[in-house]
Amino acid sequence: MSTKSDIRNVSKHVGETVTIGAWVNNKRSSGKIQFLQLRDGTG
Repeated sequence: MSTKSDIRNVSKHVGETVTIGAWVNNKRSSGKIQFLQLRDGTG
C-alpha cells in the first residue's frame, strides 16, 4: 500500500512507498545522471 504525501513531508516516510501528486517542472542532466525538479503546488 502506498502513502500519499506532499513533497515537503516525504522525509517522514523513509522506507515506505509514497505517492506524490506533482508535475515535472524542469529536467537537467550531469553526464549519465538525470535530475527531475518536481512541483506539487504547496510552495
